[in-house]
Amino acid sequence: MLAALSSYFYPWQMPIIVVFMVGWLLASSYLLTRGLRKHLDVKRVKFGRSVLVILFSGAAAVMAGGVVYMLFQAIGQRMETSLLVPSAILAAVIAISMAYMVICAMSPLPVGRSLVVASLPMGATALLAILAGVACFVPAYIQRQKDLRDMRSRECLARIYEASRLYASWNLNRPASNLQVLVDAGYIKEKDLASPLRPDEGVGYFYYPRRVPMPEGESPQMLACDLRRNYEGRGRNVIFNNGEFRWMTEEEFQRNLTVRQNADFAEALRALDKD
Repeated sequence: MLAALSSYFYPWQMPIIVVFMVGWLLASSYLLTRGLRKHLDVKRVKFGRSVLVILFSGAAAVMAGGVVYMLFQAIGQRMETSLLVPSAILAAVIAISMAYMVICAMSPLPVGRSLVVASLPMGATALLAILAGVACFVPAYIQRQKDLRDMRSRECLARIYEASRLYASWNLNRPASNLQVLVDAGYIKEKDLASPLRPDEGVGYFYYPRRVPMPEGESPQMLACDLRRNYEGRGRNVIFNNGEFRWMTEEEFQRNLTVRQNADFAEALRALDKD
């Protein structure tokens, strides 16, 4: 569960998070100090005490909301269903309530007036949290979805490799002549040949028959790769007949096609591109 959450964090988010934390602490403490001075009708409310109140309320909110969120996620995993939305909503409600309770407990004002005083810092917190969340996690979510599609694309190539290996093991080490042979023989599903990057455009990979596993003493040869359209010419995932994966830019890929052991692969790929 924590690993799933951590996959949405990237190094570039750290400055945004630091700015949010500093802005939240200073703005909320200032607004709380101003509210207390107004309602207490005194000018000597210490800013440092407001900072402590905000820190304690924030820590309590994070812990309470975090526990509720994690609990619901654990229940969702047990039930094999997604409780992301209800757990997020309930965690937010619990976190806000806990922050209000801490501020009221540490405030010299009656509860009713403490709630009024706390409204401005809580509102500022909510606004800053929304801005920081949008700045941090919307791009992170988009990047995560892209990473998942890339991972699934590599998994498709791994399935092609494994299907080739199994086919050869039952056919006197003869490689399958094409991907359709592997599908017809039941070693791979046709849906696994569509690229997750372009799922509606049919087969998304090029395959060339190779000995799998690679015979001893030979250099690795290209077995299968992304079609150029998958990454719009930026590059391709390639798997070799020794099971090695490699990401190559399009320029690097074209250079590797000129290597002697990949000459027949290159010729077949050029013929496909012409078609």
